[in-house]
Amino acid sequence: MWAGDPNGTKRTTNGAESYHSQLWFEFYMHFPHPSVFKVIDVFIEQQVINEAQIPEIKKWTEAIQRKYDRELEANYWYISTCVY
Repeated sequence: MWAGDPNGTKRTTNGAESYHSQLWFEFYMHFPHPSVFKVIDVFIEQQVINEAQIPEIKKWTEAIQRKYDRELEANYWYISTCVY
């Protein structure tokens, strides 16, 4: 189960490799020798996608930080109530 591809997507080792794979697909799968204009169009599309995802990523990281802060506060409260 752990060795299978999650949801049929390609597995990569990190974000940079994933991004490189996306660019490779955009450029070389469709256009073996893309023009400068095609490269610029692909970068603009990537920028639009990334800018649309930024608010969602911020919400997710803020939620994780709040959860961490609650757990940290609970741990401090527990430690302060312990008698040594």
